[in-house]
Amino acid sequence: MSGKLRIIFLFIVTICIVLLIVYPLTKKEEALVKFSFGDRIHKFYEPLELNLYFNDGYISDSIVNLVYTADKSVSKTSSPWIRTADVGSLEVSFNILASSDDTISQGQFNIPLKGDWKWNVTCTISPSNPRFGCWGCAGDASFPLNYLYQETVTDSVFFVWGGNGISYTIFY
Repeated sequence: MSGKLRIIFLFIVTICIVLLIVYPLTKKEEALVKFSFGDRIHKFYEPLELNLYFNDGYISDSIVNLVYTADKSVSKTSSPWIRTADVGSLEVSFNILASSDDTISQGQFNIPLKGDWKWNVTCTISPSNPRFGCWGCAGDASFPLNYLYQETVTDSVFFVWGGNGISYTIFY
């Protein structure tokens, strides 16, 4: 190989190596979260309104009026997918209101964030934690339910979350 071709070849190889090292470091990984009312709401016959406020350290936002009705007549039981930071944690505050505007529960919890990942967070009202027996669930938080709205003394509000890769899906 002549001297000029050798220099051109080494230059191209060097550029390719640099690009292979630098490109993954510049790629911004997506991270998503979605909130919903679960199907296991424990025998509520009046509409419930779930108000969520979240902060990932960069973005603060709110989702208002996720509504649950026992007869499924209201269709807004889940949020769209929401972009979050790809590191740190998502601080979530919530309150659940009855149709009488009574606060039946409120609280705050954190979800760990990571890149190329989506979390699906489900809110349920139940006498037992729905995470038990949940394949693929990664975390949960429980909160007291206003005693006026309890059917049993163990009724509580549960948030359960599970995740999956965005660019690679894990089948549970």
